[in-house]
Amino acid sequence: MIKRRDYQEITLDGKEFAYMEFGNMADYFDVIEKNGWQYSRYSDKPDSYSRKWAYGSSFPSKGEHRKALLIGKATERCINTFKKMKASIDQGLNVSQFYRKGLSCKRNRRFMDEGDEIDIDRFLGNADNVWTSYKRDKKAKNIKIALNFGLACTNSEENFAELVAVLSTLSDLLTQLGYATEVLGCNARRYSGRRNYYQTCSSIKFKRSGERLDIQRLLSMGLQGLLRDLEFGVGEMLEYDGSQGQQTLMAPELREMLNINYVIEQKGIKTDQQKMDFFEGVIKDLVEKRSFL
Repeated sequence: MIKRRDYQEITLDGKEFAYMEFGNMADYFDVIEKNGWQYSRYSDKPDSYSRKWAYGSSFPSKGEHRKALLIGKATERCINTFKKMKASIDQGLNVSQFYRKGLSCKRNRRFMDEGDEIDIDRFLGNADNVWTSYKRDKKAKNIKIALNFGLACTNSEENFAELVAVLSTLSDLLTQLGYATEVLGCNARRYSGRRNYYQTCSSIKFKRSGERLDIQRLLSMGLQGLLRDLEFGVGEMLEYDGSQGQQTLMAPELREMLNINYVIEQKGIKTDQQKMDFFEGVIKDLVEKRSFL
């Protein structure tokens, strides 16, 4: 069998990494199929291996999981968790105060016959074109965010739902602020096996910067089979031992190499206060520093 693509090996600050970037889920499926990276413990039968720790209860089979991942369909649990989190953030964080602050790109004020709001001084002075609007003169600043979906086997369907709800809420928030947002799903895990890697990482593009925001597709990243089935097959190819490595934070060197601005990881958003602090921290970073990796 001739491999189409393979994981790249790279040394960053004296540490060995293996990584691969995929254009979308279809590309990811295609590479795995063409290279024969199937997890040996799972049968080829579409409804095999339906233990809850592997697939959860919403789409409890391999066949259902793979179809949902390919078309970008989320579970009801993921959708409801996102709705609840978004409502909480909207209530607890006054995002509207940052609108039209020039966060994402330069905007120039325009006086028009119709627009977004009335300029009261021009109106009282009987001037023409009393309505104002804000026109972008540059393309929106691109921000790349990633979710590290590599969770330990002790995590439940609820934990995965919480993680992707944070990702989707942040993506929605950045879109409201006018940023062109690119979203990656990454499995950055600490290596444990025969090779000398520090971490390995699959990076799958779930949203390009110019694409509209598809919340369901982002939430579908919380389907456990993406990790337990597909990524475990990749792990066997990379000669992981039976543990499939360890849940860990993405190495800063890897994050910088992939040019990621923000990484969402379970350790940093376990409590409600941590989630609120995370969202507030991102906004403050954009407002005050306006700096990117």
